[in-house]
Amino acid sequence: MSGKNRVLVVDDDAEILSMLSTFLENQGFDVERAEDLAQFREVMARSEIDIIILDKMLPDGSGTDACRDLRVSGNKTPVIMATAVTEEIDRIIALEVGADDYISKPYNPRELVARVKAILRRVKDSQEPTPDASLSVYLFEDFRLDNAARMVTSPKGEKLELTSAEFDVLRTFMERPNRTITRVEIIENTHNRMANDPFDRSVDVLISRLRKKLEEAGGRGDLLKTVRNSGYQFTARIQREESPR
Repeated sequence: MSGKNRVLVVDDDAEILSMLSTFLENQGFDVERAEDLAQFREVMARSEIDIIILDKMLPDGSGTDACRDLRVSGNKTPVIMATAVTEEIDRIIALEVGADDYISKPYNPRELVARVKAILRRVKDSQEPTPDASLSVYLFEDFRLDNAARMVTSPKGEKLELTSAEFDVLRTFMERPNRTITRVEIIENTHNRMANDPFDRSVDVLISRLRKKLEEAGGRGDLLKTVRNSGYQFTARIQREESPR
């Protein structure tokens, strides 16, 4: 093993595939390439991939469907979806199926690499132990959010499958009890994984998805309340758990 992060680039445009792969290699990454979903699946089966740059439209299928299949199978490898379509609905769908970020074509390779590095930093940070982890546990209506482990468990003790953005938003509500959280704050606390426009519907989709997961796990349907023209408010009483040192 080289110790370098390994990026899988999936794109049927040979010129883009070559250019981006070379750029990533010059930035210190190991790079695997795939021109279609068949090659994508082959690489995923034989290699340990740290992050995927996945084109939305491929000759033998949809990158969106491939991302959804990854998440359904339990694979949490970060995915950046690349698309030549700039419609808002495409960004929303990318988030809904579990992509960690998206970027519109044509893109600046430097911007894409910056996004890759930012996501990999967050993954690394989430895997490192946090000092005073006992002080980073929040309880609400028999749910438990462990900040150090980046894990939320339901009243039945089952782990909720949350994306990084969903966890970050829920933690934001825990750290700011009894406050209305604005869309701008949500964007900032998801490390700008979504569009920087506070009126972009990606924020609403993220909140809706988080609300649904909490409700399916046994929470009230109104745990996350929409405050018109302001943002969102968490309605449950929040306790910070402190264990003896």
